[in-house]
Amino acid sequence: MVQMVSKNDCFILKNVNDFQKIPKNVRHLSVLSNPKFDYSKLFSLCKHEKLRTLICNMPLEDKVVAPVMDHWCTELGRMRVIICASTTGLPGSVCNLKHLPYLEISRASPLKSLPSMFCCLYNLQILYIGECKIESLPSDLDKLISLRRIELCGFRYYLEYQLNCDALEAKQKKRYLHGLKVHRSSMMTRQNNGTEALHLLQPPNGLKSLQLRDYPDVSLPRWFQPQKLSSLISFANIGIFTSLMDLAISDCHKLSSLEHFLHPASIPAIKKIVVKNCERLISVPTERFVEFHCLEELEVVYCRNICSQSLVAPSLKRLVLGCSGDLAHNIECCSLTSFFLYYSRHTSIHLQHLPALMSLSIARCESLTSVRPAIFTNFSHCGCSANGITSFLFLKVLTISGCTKLSTLDGLLTQECLPVVERIYIAHCDELLSLPGERFGSFLCLKDLEVYDCQRLDWQRGLVLPSTLQRLVLGQCGDISAWVPSCLQNLSSLVSLEMSECPGITSIPGDIWRTNLASLEELYITDCPDLVSIGGLEAVAQLGTLHISGCPKMIEM
Repeated sequence: MVQMVSKNDCFILKNVNDFQKIPKNVRHLSVLSNPKFDYSKLFSLCKHEKLRTLICNMPLEDKVVAPVMDHWCTELGRMRVIICASTTGLPGSVCNLKHLPYLEISRASPLKSLPSMFCCLYNLQILYIGECKIESLPSDLDKLISLRRIELCGFRYYLEYQLNCDALEAKQKKRYLHGLKVHRSSMMTRQNNGTEALHLLQPPNGLKSLQLRDYPDVSLPRWFQPQKLSSLISFANIGIFTSLMDLAISDCHKLSSLEHFLHPASIPAIKKIVVKNCERLISVPTERFVEFHCLEELEVVYCRNICSQSLVAPSLKRLVLGCSGDLAHNIECCSLTSFFLYYSRHTSIHLQHLPALMSLSIARCESLTSVRPAIFTNFSHCGCSANGITSFLFLKVLTISGCTKLSTLDGLLTQECLPVVERIYIAHCDELLSLPGERFGSFLCLKDLEVYDCQRLDWQRGLVLPSTLQRLVLGQCGDISAWVPSCLQNLSSLVSLEMSECPGITSIPGDIWRTNLASLEELYITDCPDLVSIGGLEAVAQLGTLHISGCPKMIEM
């Protein structure tokens, strides 16, 4: 279709006679593979000086044909895209292609190195030589200032640049490599996993962001590792990233250790570490994290075999652990404000070394039987003290769900322990037998309370709610009929109320809606089989949203 619309701009060489039919000013040319072609005629393409795109599906490996590439690079200086099936090598004349942004050698080729003059391609953005077994690269590859993506030896490298802050260099548009992403290509074969060539692209020490994904070896590339770490004084530059702030390692299914790289001398400025889906990872040097003075975020997910005695990180503010082996065993992080734990195999969680917590979320911890309340003592490792403190002075959000063996939270849900809590969410805890409902009224900052799918709950001690509550959800949470409607009185701030599958509740007087729940805007009542009346529909007529369903005895419906 493109050839029909722009017949003078685009042309496809299919047959021997097509060489004579090429338009003089052709801009985009594709050469299909044909055993009947006279290879020497490929030299004649040089006369088409306006060529922008050249796609050659013929292999340029024969000694007679190989010089063709040299002639193209010399004569066709306006090229923007070159895609070649295979070649024995790239000539030094490739430097003439000053405007070239895309170069691809699409098949496995004898190409083993790039010429030094290759680094003069300042406009090159994408280099694809993924099927070539490259053995050496030019040392000054960083001169390719426009390079965005490289596919090399089965790996894809995504490069991110930024302008330097220096005024003179910014004026010159001098850029520095800011981030590097290394992903394994889907085209990588088992025979050629590409790991031998990874060290050829040694990132600069000033790198700020580094991502490695789907690396197929047991240990990291050599440029991830300081030389043996035998002496902190004799570190070589290899493996030392003085500016690295963001590190992500994921889907490295054979990786067993991060001991050599996660070292304060290697990455002293690190702020965020993410490790995901590394099933065989065992060794993570968490005992050294106390020396990471800038580390603020740590996320370790689906690394079930990690062995760790303790995690001590004084500067850490956000921690996510999901199916992360023993990492949650002993956590001492005195600056931690957000902690999300899920799929942990621990039977108990100790919170005594987390005095700064603002948000705590525990989910799908199916072996968990207890959450121990905090008794804070002096933290020698963290360098801070909290003697005698028995409460989370800053905790505002508490979420616990899917902990099927958890039987009680009485020790945690106290006003003394959670003096400023604003949101409590408890759901899908099959064995949870009791909640201190009579204490909820003492939570003077509580705005959002949701208890859902905890069907064995016993509310004999009562259910008293604070006047600060703005949202209340009660569903499949045992028999609360003894405390409804009394628990709804004095909820002058309540905006949204949801009740579902609450057996035993028979009626709610109409004056509750008009006087006690004056701020209510949304009401949802579903599957309450014994509910007969809510005081008449006129009592809730002022609500913005009203939804009632699955209540077969309702006389107002």
